[in-house]
Amino acid sequence: MTDKTFSLEGKIILVTGASSGIGRACAIECARAGASVVATGRDPARLEATCDAFPRPCGAYSTSRVADLTVEKDFENLLCACPAPYDGVVHAAGISALRPFAFTKPELFEKLLALNTRIPLELTRRLLKKGMIRDGASIVFISSVAGTGSAAIGQTAYAASKSALCAAAEVMAIELAYQRTRVNCICPGVVDTPIHASVGADVGKLGVASCPLGRAGRPEEIAHAARYLLSDAAAWITGTRLVVDGGLSLR
Repeated sequence: MTDKTFSLEGKIILVTGASSGIGRACAIECARAGASVVATGRDPARLEATCDAFPRPCGAYSTSRVADLTVEKDFENLLCACPAPYDGVVHAAGISALRPFAFTKPELFEKLLALNTRIPLELTRRLLKKGMIRDGASIVFISSVAGTGSAAIGQTAYAASKSALCAAAEVMAIELAYQRTRVNCICPGVVDTPIHASVGADVGKLGVASCPLGRAGRPEEIAHAARYLLSDAAAWITGTRLVVDGGLSLR
């Protein structure tokens, strides 16, 4: 008999930021694990490429929705796209920025807090309010080791946004436990994604050099952690920060 402890078969999973990086890897991994995936992202071509990577046949409710979650109309359209209550949500949309504190203006703080903290929390709140997240579901936020005390110089605003996300998720885990809904964060270290590339080659090399395992992570390795937290194998795990960083935070 096949062990389906880590299977997502029969589940419907929403993945944001699915057009690239960790979000793309999570969407593909969930589809490979048997889930119906509702993939959303801002770039139509890249989102289509993500869905093209799904195994065939894929889940019956699998679909994609192009959405810029900073735009209220797109936000509402995504809320209306739900084929059935979700069994899981992976919040992978987000941005990074590297700026010394002395040059970090309020606009940058506001942008990072909006995209990395407020929007994923507000999306979750409205999904719950509309009954679009099933009791016993799993909510996964992609945070960062920068939000757990392992931030680098120049990450003041980014670390603040990710730390706030972790703190909020922990309170949500308590508040939603009555309906057996689990809420967890994954805190990656340096991962080979477009966001990592955007901070600059020199900074990226420094991060990798600080990693005991000697390399950047792969998006698929973060996706494996997400699959675990979405699966029944993690049924007794909530309110945790799962660090996946190759040992970076040990430094």
